[in-house]
Formats: sequence, C-alpha cells, structure tokens
Amino acid sequence: MPVRSPIIEDGAVLVEDGRILEVGRFADLKSETCKICEHDGIITPGLINAHTHLELSHLSAACPGPKERPEDRNIDGDIAAWILNLLNLREGGSFEEKRSECAHDALLKMIAGGVGVVADIGNNLESVDFGSTAPCTKFFFLELMGISSSAETKTLKLLTEIPDAICCTGHGPYSTGVELLKKLKDRCRRQQSLFSIHAAESEDEMQFLRDGTGRFRTFLEERGAIDDAFRPPGTGAVAYLDKLGLLDADTLLVHGVHVTDEEIDCIVKHKSKVCLCPGSNRTLGVGTAPVMKYLDRGILPALGTDSLASNPTLDIRREMQVLMEEVPGLNPEKVFAMATLGGAQALGCLANFGSLASGKSNVLLVRNNGIKRNEIYEFLVTNGSMAEVEWLT
Repeated sequence: MPVRSPIIEDGAVLVEDGRILEVGRFADLKSETCKICEHDGIITPGLINAHTHLELSHLSAACPGPKERPEDRNIDGDIAAWILNLLNLREGGSFEEKRSECAHDALLKMIAGGVGVVADIGNNLESVDFGSTAPCTKFFFLELMGISSSAETKTLKLLTEIPDAICCTGHGPYSTGVELLKKLKDRCRRQQSLFSIHAAESEDEMQFLRDGTGRFRTFLEERGAIDDAFRPPGTGAVAYLDKLGLLDADTLLVHGVHVTDEEIDCIVKHKSKVCLCPGSNRTLGVGTAPVMKYLDRGILPALGTDSLASNPTLDIRREMQVLMEEVPGLNPEKVFAMATLGGAQALGCLANFGSLASGKSNVLLVRNNGIKRNEIYEFLVTNGSMAEVEWLT
C-alpha cells in the first residue's frame, strides 16, 4: 500500500457523527448546510500506539536513564538485569495499589498527545479494564508465558479457562514454550485475532536462542524458570517463529531489532507485521532496528512505546523523533505513516483508522506557526511533541 498521501492546502474534512464523509479543499466542501469550524493548523489522522503495557505504568522506577548520547546508543544492554529489577519491584508489591490509577493516567496522557488507538499488553485479566472509560479505542492482549515443563503445563491449563472474548498472545520466544506458543497461535487463528509477540529485541535473546547460553540463561536458571525441556533452536527469533509455523499476516513482531536479511525476507513472504519501539530500545541500549531494510522490502512498521518501565514517556510523537535521530536520512513522511497507517495495518483496524478517508474516525489538529508545505512532515515527526494538539473527532 502506498505511503504517500497528498497535502491539501486550505483543506477540510467533512464529518458526520464522528465519521469522515469526505476530505478535500475547503472551497469545494463548504456548503450552507454544513456547520463550519475553522482551525489554524495541520489536520492529520490520530496516532496509533501499536504496543504498550499500561499494566506496568506504576513501575516507572524500573526505567533506567535513557541513553541519549550518541556514544551510548546501539550498545547491547543487560536486558536480563532490567527484567529482574522489574520483577523485583512488581513482586515487592509496594506500588500495586497504584496500578489501575497509573495505567489510567498514562492512557489519558497518550490521548492528550494525539493517540486514538492503543494496543495494550497485560499479564493480568483485570488489566483488560484499565482505561475502559477513556475516549480511545483500546485493543487488549493477555500475555502468557512459561518455558519450563511445569510452567508451560500450568499456563496451558490456564489458557483453557480464559474466556474467548479475551485475546491471548505469547510473551516471547525466549520465555514461552513451543507447545504454548503453538496453542496460542491456534487460538488466535480460530478467533481471527492478532498474535503480537516480542521478537529479536536484544542480543542476549539471540544468544539464548542460538545456543542456550548467556545472561538470559543465567537469569532463568536463578529463578528456576527453565529445565531440560528447552532446546535452543539455533536460529534467530524470527526464523524460530517461522519454523514453528507462527508467522502469517496476523502476526505482529514487536521490536525486530536483531534480524537477518533472510528473516526480513521471511516476514515479507508471510506478510507479517513489525512494530518498532525506538524509545524503549534506546533506553535499554539494545540497538536500532534495520528500518531502511524494512522499508526497502515494502514493510511499513508500526510504532509502539513499550511501557513506562522501559521508556520515560508513552508519547508516540517522541518515538517518531527518536527514530529520526537514530536513522539518519529517514524520510519523515514515512515515519509519520508508521505512527498512523502502519499502526492501523498492524492492528487490523485500517477500515476505521490510520488515514483521513471516508468512513474513518480519529481526526487530529496539530497547531503550528506558519509551517511551510515542504516542512510539514519534518515538523510533525521532529517537533510534534512540543506542539499543541486537539481532537476534532
């Protein structure tokens, strides 16, 4: 699908009952029967956060300082140590009473920043209700894991007890057993729901999948979370998921940092989707995704923030800015498309969101100070987080 959409000067959006009827020049759409609201700014589609964990919003204390200096970037961080710190905070329980409140506040801040659609990943069933009264569209996915024989068996039993109305997915190839991954994907196919999974986030993950060693192995052993049932596949994360038959057009690979050219070919072959989380990746120091290679192969990634435990903000506008900083020469128009069209494609909601077109909703106004036509996309992706936004529908 082409990314480019024309910029309409003195443009207008004709709306009825929150849905777009028509998009065009103001002079062509205005009529005596229309209520006219004039605005000074850029009218855009609402932004989409294709991967976040609202459930972890109360654990921002786990978030390390972001690696803002160029010399700190693209250095593999100790993600196992970060996970351990996160789990210790979570299991300590001192912040648990704030979980719902912090999740709701985080969602409201996202909406205020121009996000109208959110894919929320949680480990607890009650998290499905977080932000249920907020004015946005939220897709919730219950994330399951278990890589040892006993943990996998327990989770497989739990899976049979979860109502069909709840979309379930796996955490990642390094934390979820083979049988559980297959059962989860089978369930998604039966329910025609998205299978969103962390994949190829860190070099630690790659080492663990290649030969079963490294910091992830040590972390899992210390927690008694792994046994002899695990056999390292000897491949990267994407190749492993492909080997298990889990890749198709309804699979969303989150992070996608450490992938080979062959794995990108595999993503293209299966029409799978990719969601980048540049802010979280920078904070944890796990590297930068091969964005140019994705784009060159016709893959338009979505953008996500991950959680406040690994990202100082859930602002998708900052994700666009970080991506522009991390990948010199990246086309700002394509980056904005990732935050809108790419998210809608990834979440399977293109009929309703992702662009300004008839039948869709979520129309956003971004205020600016006389930005020239050829500067609009640059402004939206590099300065948008400083701009005032207003929801029009």
